[in-house]
Amino acid sequence: MLRNLRLFLLLLLASLFISACGQKGPLYKTPPAQDNQQQTTATGKES
Repeated sequence: MLRNLRLFLLLLLASLFISACGQKGPLYKTPPAQDNQQQTTATGKES
């Protein structure tokens, strides 16, 4: 009985390690986007 439980826990732990491999996506939270648009002048032309 104890041997079966130990084997089950070992397989469960191994499957958790295997499933964690290959996760894609950012590993950090990206900062909010900044507005980098130029403002137009009073005449309506961009400088």
